[in-house]
Amino acid sequence: MIRITQYKHDYYDELREVFFTAIHQVANHHYNSQQLHAWAPVNYDKPSWAKRLDSIKPFMAFIDNKLVGYADVQKDGYIDHFFVHGDYQQLGIAKALMNKIIESSVNSKPLYSHVSLSAYDFFKAQGFIEINTQQATINAIQLTNFLMQKI
Repeated sequence: MIRITQYKHDYYDELREVFFTAIHQVANHHYNSQQLHAWAPVNYDKPSWAKRLDSIKPFMAFIDNKLVGYADVQKDGYIDHFFVHGDYQQLGIAKALMNKIIESSVNSKPLYSHVSLSAYDFFKAQGFIEINTQQATINAIQLTNFLMQKI
């Protein structure tokens, strides 16, 4: 059973594990090694990571007390982070997180996100449309992603 909770700041390391495995185990089908390491380097600035999480306050998804995914939505409808642990794919976690985002943003502006190649089909299945294809630069490396908005 998937349990979605509000953000708690003492999960920094577990959230980083979700982020890292989602990129290196799932996005590796769409991006090369250089792009993956630019996006989610092995070595990272822990205080900056903690500050980022504190600012976006993502929902957290648990299965049997294991943190397996997280996602946020900002007041303007922007979904900044949306990640499911690489070892917990295809279990309904992403759908549960998206449902929580939709439920929590009923009075918000339209939902939108910069969606990776690996998340494109999921977002499309959730009613998002592609606004445009773009090149994001992360740590001086370019990655293709898509601006998508929920219709």
